[in-house]
Amino acid sequence: MPINLNDVSVEDYGNDEEDSKPDNVDNDAIQQLVDRFLNEGTLQEDANKKINKEVQALIGSTDYWKPVAPETKDSVKNNDEAIKWIQGYNVEASKILKQVALAGWNYQTAVSAETKKYLDEAEDGLRQFLHATSTQARQFDLNSVSDALTKRQIELISIEGVNALEDSEFQEYNQILSSINKAFTATDVCETPDQKTPCFTKFTDFSGIIAGTHDAQKLLNLWKSWRNTVGQNLTKNYERLIQLTNKAAEKNGFKNAGQMWLSPFDLSTRTTKQEIDLMAEVDKVYLQIEPFYKQLHAYIRREIAAIYKDQSSITRDGPIPIHLLKGEGGGDWSMYYEATKPFDAEDVIPEEIVMSLKQQNFTAKSMFTKAYRYFKYLGFGKLPKTLWTNSVFSRIWSKDMICDPATAYDMMDGEDYRIKACGQLKESDFIQTHKLFAELYYKYLPKENPILLRDAPNPSFLKAVQNAFGVVAANSDYMKSQMILGENAFRDEAIMVNKLYKEALADLVKLPFDMVSDKWRFGAFGKQYDSTKWSSIWWKLREKIQGVSPPAEAAMEFDAVSIPSIVKQQSPAMKHFVTYVLQFQILDALCMGDSTPLSEGCIPKKENVQKIIEVMKKGAKINWVEALEEITGSRKLDATPLLLYFEPLHNWLLTANKKAQVFVGWDGKGEPFKPEELPEINLPSGDEANFVFSEDNFAYPGGDCSSGRECLLESECNGTVCVCKKGTYTFEVGGTYNCVPENPKDAGFGDGNNLVLELNPAETTSPSTITTKIPENVMGSVVGAFELELNFWCKKYNRTRIVIFSVQHRCFRLE
Repeated sequence: MPINLNDVSVEDYGNDEEDSKPDNVDNDAIQQLVDRFLNEGTLQEDANKKINKEVQALIGSTDYWKPVAPETKDSVKNNDEAIKWIQGYNVEASKILKQVALAGWNYQTAVSAETKKYLDEAEDGLRQFLHATSTQARQFDLNSVSDALTKRQIELISIEGVNALEDSEFQEYNQILSSINKAFTATDVCETPDQKTPCFTKFTDFSGIIAGTHDAQKLLNLWKSWRNTVGQNLTKNYERLIQLTNKAAEKNGFKNAGQMWLSPFDLSTRTTKQEIDLMAEVDKVYLQIEPFYKQLHAYIRREIAAIYKDQSSITRDGPIPIHLLKGEGGGDWSMYYEATKPFDAEDVIPEEIVMSLKQQNFTAKSMFTKAYRYFKYLGFGKLPKTLWTNSVFSRIWSKDMICDPATAYDMMDGEDYRIKACGQLKESDFIQTHKLFAELYYKYLPKENPILLRDAPNPSFLKAVQNAFGVVAANSDYMKSQMILGENAFRDEAIMVNKLYKEALADLVKLPFDMVSDKWRFGAFGKQYDSTKWSSIWWKLREKIQGVSPPAEAAMEFDAVSIPSIVKQQSPAMKHFVTYVLQFQILDALCMGDSTPLSEGCIPKKENVQKIIEVMKKGAKINWVEALEEITGSRKLDATPLLLYFEPLHNWLLTANKKAQVFVGWDGKGEPFKPEELPEINLPSGDEANFVFSEDNFAYPGGDCSSGRECLLESECNGTVCVCKKGTYTFEVGGTYNCVPENPKDAGFGDGNNLVLELNPAETTSPSTITTKIPENVMGSVVGAFELELNFWCKKYNRTRIVIFSVQHRCFRLE
């Protein structure tokens, strides 16, 4: 069904032209003086100096910032007092949340040590506010609160997670997380057993290494080396982390951390029992999915056996040795897509979309205006002008941005709504724009709600709605009607099977890993077994649910705690599982009445969309089960739409596996493959070339490395930020940091001497120095301008290095 967006009311979207070059810098306006330097590899000399004045002014400004004693619990039994307290809470909460949103935005769009410190201080202020108000909320006897909306808010406020810990324990909790992060970013491992130390391979290097190898022994060496190097220490740290998380859960009114983690899904609170046994529901859903997963598992097992032939111990009827799956925990098999895809046919639609967008002179912003008009066509209303004046739709090259993930922002003032993205002209980013608008509308439509209820019922439901609209945006009829695809463009059966296969390798295979992760962690939280039995329980779950096993040549210890998603992400894996199942249920509801196969999306009928709009308006006033029922008519998780979506792939796998007489499952006798059973595989030579590092994987001195970003430029991660290595000096200039081998004071900084700049073209063997002597009274301005324009010079003088006092500033963003 073609659609015409010309009927959608036109708005002023601001200037649609985008400049990919750096911002212009007014040198005269730069007044920052370089007056001090940090020595011996530390960026934390001013750690106790507060710079976020707005947050400091809020702390302690009203009684809402004052914790109350535990013995006051349930002492207030007056409904009117509860309502009055909640009204005041919403006023005060909006103030600190606005500061957190602003600091978060500034950090994400302009990463620096300063913006990180602003954000840290804002988040610490929020922690203090949440801790104080949580203790106050527990004063109210909820049996005496008759107003349902007030009661729901008090229940939410009273749960503060790990913030409930005493200050010393909370500090210890963060220190453990920091040490775990440091292990994942700073630990060096050897690629081979006989490699001479020191070794320099880090965890962040693994993806690039394993993507480009078909050497089973090399994969095994990396798997063993990483676990043997970090596993034992991580086990001790994680055991203590479990103890602290359990203690926090008990302070929140839960038996253990597992119950606390599941509370947004099973609808339990500190005063009410669970309404849903989520893990039992997940087990039922997985029984629906398991036959499809086993077909996929059987197919990839045979393909992997053909790739490695005599190099591996893989059998035709047993679990797959985990190191051969290449992913960090066996929950992502996508590195095998090119070598194992069902058909050789190449999907030309992504390339056609890129060409079409370029021919029509699209920019990143115009992709967003196109998506916005589509949402308005479907029945969504007008968004505030701030969306177009304050958002960032494409990378600002003069700043260090965190591009991933692209995010919609509610700046918490009821008026300012933004999007942060580094959009590029390609199919995936065009789809992403629609997902971001779904997220933004879910923040905007409930804006009249109390502040705690201005979002989706839980993060999984929000993500599921986003993903459903992402599939809708990929519908070819929609793209054709917008002239993004030609009228004759289509994906035939072979290309569609390949597309679904690629999605399944990247996403669907995570579902059994999600189950293993949480069943194991919840057992540890519930003290069903101690750390001496962690490994045996872990591998029993992995073999039973995932169909994977430890390598025959390796010990089983330390695998669980060596996987980032287990020990670094302190949240349930069920978030992803529930999201993935829900998104197809919501997609099915959106496409109700449309004859297009679900895997191809649809152009939704407006009455179907209206149901979602009404649910969005209610925000968190309703729980996720009620929201699901209003959209789909069902209160249950159901994998039927998921299986319908993947039906073309499932049918192909059934036929292919039957034809090849492949054993389905992993409970056989462990028989080896016969040579005649294995297919001939032409390994693509471009695997290694196809792997591209994202800049979001790296951080510069002073940058945040807590999420696993690798520190560059002579810096190392201390678990939180990148600090200069011992023996170097930290040179602070223009709000950024550089690690240098010599004391900047010796070169003339800080004592009133002149500043010398050198521009040395890389192709010249003997640098020709351009020396500029700058009077003392303007030195700071020029230094500030230099640092602000560093990326500009790197970009303008392609393959040129900029030198300050013989210190090379390396340029990574070259044209």
